[in-house]
Amino acid sequence: MISDLVPVRRTSTELDGEGMLQHRKYLGKQLKDYASALGLCVESQARYCCVLEDDVIVSTHLLPILRILLGRIERKHRPSERWGMLKMYFKEAWMGFATEVWYEPVVIGVGGGMSTFLFSLLRTFRDNRSVARKFARALTVAVPAGVLCVLFAYLFGRPNLLQLRKAIPWAHAAISPAPTAITAGILYPKEVAGELQEFLLDLLRNGSVLASDIAVGEFMTVQHLPTYLAVPNLLDHIGFVSTNLMKVRSHKEHFGVWMP
Repeated sequence: MISDLVPVRRTSTELDGEGMLQHRKYLGKQLKDYASALGLCVESQARYCCVLEDDVIVSTHLLPILRILLGRIERKHRPSERWGMLKMYFKEAWMGFATEVWYEPVVIGVGGGMSTFLFSLLRTFRDNRSVARKFARALTVAVPAGVLCVLFAYLFGRPNLLQLRKAIPWAHAAISPAPTAITAGILYPKEVAGELQEFLLDLLRNGSVLASDIAVGEFMTVQHLPTYLAVPNLLDHIGFVSTNLMKVRSHKEHFGVWMP
């Protein structure tokens, strides 16, 4: 808990008895609805199932991207190994160059440096200088260019860079582990969906009411199941206009956004 580390000052009023009761009823209905959706998945003949909120818009490339990502995930696990979920949405304004994606700045830097290196060699192709001098000059230009590309990527912002990858199916990746927050759209293997449904129903029977995203995350932790996040997003959540001012997306998520 954050309160164990630093003093926490509450800025909102505590819920009274009636307010707490209404809040628990809301969370309970949320868990019941989610368990019902998982039940439909279990009854189907599909190998995987998706649970989507009713205010999402899916990518026009959803199916081909899912085939690519599921193929990559399945290759990481033996047939006897299970994995938990593929989360298809996470707020991109919260995404930075974290340790899970350490390779992205490396690819940007190496790609920018190599492009500059080749361009420099082509410019000096007909020069009378020795090959060694040409290579040395090209390398001298390429290294700073690679560093500048990485700095530009940080200044431009990863959320904006992710938008540029949305139209290219093979440019998507499945990052592990997936963050717990947000259940706007999640893909589950069928057998995991059934176990998650029983877990949620047990919570309701025991009176342990949790938000659906926290409950799903707790199940994955208890079961020690690997989780994945599709990057970039495969869904668009809420949209550009909302009556809830807390749900209006930041300017970073308006850049280059696709529409189905």
